[in-house]
Amino acid sequence: MVSFGSEARHCAAPARLSRTAWCLSAAAIAPLTPAMAQVETSGAVSLVSQYRYRGERQAPGPDLQAEFEAAFASGWSVDFWGSTLGRPSLKRLELDLSAGRTVRRGATSIGLFADVVGYTEGQGSYVQARAQATQSLGKGIVELELSSAPQGGRTASFLYSGVTASHPITPALTATGHAGLDVGAHGRADWALAGAWQRGPMLLTLSATATSSRQRGRRPALVLSLARNF
Repeated sequence: MVSFGSEARHCAAPARLSRTAWCLSAAAIAPLTPAMAQVETSGAVSLVSQYRYRGERQAPGPDLQAEFEAAFASGWSVDFWGSTLGRPSLKRLELDLSAGRTVRRGATSIGLFADVVGYTEGQGSYVQARAQATQSLGKGIVELELSSAPQGGRTASFLYSGVTASHPITPALTATGHAGLDVGAHGRADWALAGAWQRGPMLLTLSATATSSRQRGRRPALVLSLARNF
C-alpha cells in the first residue's frame, strides 16, 4: 500500500499515554487470544524525507519509521507503528497501536478499529474510532474511511472522512490518490498523489501532498520514502 510518505498511523507503553487509552486498547486486543494459532505477520522499516499526516508536517527532518502487523484468520488484526519524529536522539517517539476486525464479502471488506496514538514525551496522546470500507474494482482498489477522536490531541480530528484509490500501472508501479476532509474544529481538507515502485521487498514511493484550512492553503510538499518490507 502506498503510504504517501508516512500517512499511516496505527509495544512499549508511551510514558504519558493515559490509563483510559491503554484500557481501551487492551479491551480491543482481548478477543484475539483464541485465534492466535492462525496468524499472518508482516512489517516494514521505512526512511522518509518528511513525516506528514493528512498533509500536515509532523517532524522537523527525515524520519525513521517501523510497522508490524498480525492478522488472524477470524478477521481480527493488531498493528504497531512507530516513528522517531525526525529526531536522531530517540528521546521523543510516536508509538501507535491499532486493533480491530475486518469482515470480507467477495470484493468488499468492512473493518472497525480502535487506534491509540501515543508520545513518549509531551502531550497529545489520544484514542480514535475508525471505520473502513474497501472495494476491489478490477485491478484497482477504492477505500473509504471515517474516523473520530472526540477528545483528540494535536493531530486528532473530531470527525474525519477520506477516500483513497489505487491502481497498478505496471506490475511494479502503482498510482494512488487520496482526498480527505476534517469536518471538526480544524476545518481543513487534505489531498495526496503518489507513485510507488516495488522491486522484491523494497518499495520506493514519491508523493505530493498538501492541506488547506478555512483561513489559508499550503503549498504541496514532495515526500520520498524508501521501505523494506518483510
